[in-house]
Amino acid sequence: MERDVRTQGLGLVVFADWFSQAGMKAAGFFDDNTRSQWTAVTGGANVPALNDLLGPFGVLLGDRVFDGAWALSSAAASGSQVR
Repeated sequence: MERDVRTQGLGLVVFADWFSQAGMKAAGFFDDNTRSQWTAVTGGANVPALNDLLGPFGVLLGDRVFDGAWALSSAAASGSQVR
């Protein structure tokens, strides 16, 4: 995929959900049916795997969780080419 993005003009868009080690620990719960504590293995997105995919392009996703509204300006939406 990296070759296709760099040399063939393949566009790549990545959408990821939340990922937070602290959030995963806080989301754990005791399951009465199995009588065991359950802890999330990953957040809403497998960010470590996405970072493996995006690392060659100099992009890494973090684990900070933000709350609120955001907007994408038309200048940012025009995109740019990875070289």
